[in-house]
Amino acid sequence: MSEKIIKCSNCGAQIDVNVSKCPYCGYINETGAEKQYMGELKKVREDMDVLDEEASAEYKRSLSKGVKIAIIVAAVVVLISLIIWGVSCLINKSIEQNDTAEMMEELRVSRELIPKIEEKYVAGDFAEAYKLMCSTDVYIGSYGYEHYSTIDAYAHYRYISDIYLPIYKEGRCGKREFTELFLNCSYYYYRCYENTLNPDSEYYDRDLAFFESLRDECVNDILFDHMGYTDEEMQSYAAELNAGRYIERKNGTKISKKNYSRYKSVY
Repeated sequence: MSEKIIKCSNCGAQIDVNVSKCPYCGYINETGAEKQYMGELKKVREDMDVLDEEASAEYKRSLSKGVKIAIIVAAVVVLISLIIWGVSCLINKSIEQNDTAEMMEELRVSRELIPKIEEKYVAGDFAEAYKLMCSTDVYIGSYGYEHYSTIDAYAHYRYISDIYLPIYKEGRCGKREFTELFLNCSYYYYRCYENTLNPDSEYYDRDLAFFESLRDECVNDILFDHMGYTDEEMQSYAAELNAGRYIERKNGTKISKKNYSRYKSVY
């Protein structure tokens, strides 16, 4: 009998050694079944190896693509950052140049105006000194002008006489104008100007007398007669309003708004 032909252990028929079961009786041929199983197992393993290789190759391709994308994104971010930094440097440089130019112009204006303002101040002409100081947007006080605060004290009077009092007398004074008039008159009532004058200055007595005369006008004619406040009231407000060199604006605004009805009852 050929090695490839064997006898079925169940029915005795001759069958191929490699078949998994007898074609006549269906009985399992262990030798053939084992070979067939091992063959199929080998094929499955080979298929799995192929799949592993394909998966590995696809992973590598995906990884390579991801790395490329990450590198491109990083390069774009760096490029944008460099552009922003460059533009920022240009803007800052331009601002610095403009600031320098403005400072030089302010310095030139202050050097030109301060001697003229001082000349008028020494002559006791506060009106002209104030006019010169208002002729520019430059803050003269920041350039070391020693009498700036004195002329600024006079400015409170000019706010009253030139701006707010005319509006008040015409009967068209709103709460804001009423408040500003009250605050500036309070500045004189509490003699805040005394704290801006230099006692060692040769012009101290002259300046004090000048501001005292303005105080009589601001307090008696406006604060008392026109606005209806009394000396007792103003004394009671002292702790809330008087801050030495200036008036506490927030508290003054509250007080003036509370008393605005006085003005409305007259006009």
